[in-house]
Amino acid sequence: MLLLTIKGQFFLASILHNAGAIALNFAWAEPSKRKTPELDYASSLLQASAALNENSQSMWRLTAFVAAELNQPEMSRFALALSDQEWEDLLNRAEAYYFEKQSPEMLKWARVAQAGNPTTPITDVFGSAAAYFAEDWVTTIRLFPTDYHWKDHDLSPSTVASAWSMLGDAYRHQQQYDNALAAYKNALDADPTHYKALMWTGNLEWQLFRDQEAAFGLWRAAALSSPSSEWAYQRMGRHYVEINMLNEACQMAAYLLEINPGQSWAIELLRTTDDC
Repeated sequence: MLLLTIKGQFFLASILHNAGAIALNFAWAEPSKRKTPELDYASSLLQASAALNENSQSMWRLTAFVAAELNQPEMSRFALALSDQEWEDLLNRAEAYYFEKQSPEMLKWARVAQAGNPTTPITDVFGSAAAYFAEDWVTTIRLFPTDYHWKDHDLSPSTVASAWSMLGDAYRHQQQYDNALAAYKNALDADPTHYKALMWTGNLEWQLFRDQEAAFGLWRAAALSSPSSEWAYQRMGRHYVEINMLNEACQMAAYLLEINPGQSWAIELLRTTDDC
């Protein structure tokens, strides 16, 4: 049996790694049409490369990606352990792409994070988000793990709140307003300052129950959480007009013009309302 020198092992590992990377690029050329045979081939090359150079963390990390893509969680976990990649780092990468709305990269990191911690529904959360970005409300609702009890180490509060808020949006688009309200309230449980969840919880409290006190409390909280945002002040101003509290509506309009001198609703209200 021919024994390779250390230098020869590194050289062969490099060749296999490069060949695996080329095969992987071809397999991922069209994210919407995953080419499983090419992924299998890339996986074999990368595993062989990593085995020849066991200290190469980048090779093991790439192997973990491909194994996760092929739904081989055991291999992905094994490679992930050898790559020295912290699970939290993987999750942070997925979250970063989530907030940038880059679905393919987000899902790629999420699959490996899922392999590293199989008890958490990471791929469901990010899969639901990808469906949301594509405005596929039914799939957003179907994939979201509503029964999972989030732990502090799973996802950041802002990500959990944003995910629940997306679910609320999906329910709204499906005209399931009670479910939407419940989702927005779950978002606020994760992050009480989440602007969008505060706004829509207030809107639905008024729309469904005519609870003016609750609605105004939530809109005011939204305004405090984002003082330069127009939505909360305009919503309160419009509501004051609805209930014929025109002095208060004019105050909201004046404040809106401080934020944005071209704010059309505020300009029109001040122009047409004698009480202003």
